Amino acid sequence: MEWFVMSPGGGKQIGGLDAEAVRQAAQEVRKFAEIDDAKRTGGRLEAFVRALLPEVCALRAALPSGTLRAEADRVINWVEAVGSRDYGFTLDSAAWHVDHLAASCRLLLGVADLLNRRESCHRCSAKTTDLRPVRVGEANSGPGRAIHACEDCRKRSNLTPLTDTQRPGGTLMSLAPIPDLLAEVTR
Repeated sequence: MEWFVMSPGGGKQIGGLDAEAVRQAAQEVRKFAEIDDAKRTGGRLEAFVRALLPEVCALRAALPSGTLRAEADRVINWVEAVGSRDYGFTLDSAAWHVDHLAASCRLLLGVADLLNRRESCHRCSAKTTDLRPVRVGEANSGPGRAIHACEDCRKRSNLTPLTDTQRPGGTLMSLAPIPDLLAEVTR
């Protein structure tokens, strides 16, 4: 399920919002002269957060348990905590709240972007974020390509990711003799 769709202008949309417009609004928070200015800007950012949060929660729900899901939970909990606060009675507290709303927008967009970068497993075609290369597919001409498998397929088929293995017949070169070689060359 793709959450980002291309807008007519060529940009990404999430939750019916132009992601770039939200990102720009969150970047352009300025100093406020009056508390009403801060509340107007904050109201716009709150609307963005209310639209983005359900989309990010839906993306998070599709993740298997693990580090990525735990980090998404931390961001979502922080954004919900920010949303439960009010502007306060001073210009400083209102500006502080608007800054947190802007950070919430930026974080939600970042998490949505990260969670949307799932790719398909070459074995089961499941969309996941835990793909690892397990072998190289050779090509008749040009470069080969990496064949990726998700964690379930790796366990089920007893596949070891290429990054966890050493090349056959290869050895790791020790970096210890390099200073000695440099000393000999400079003499």
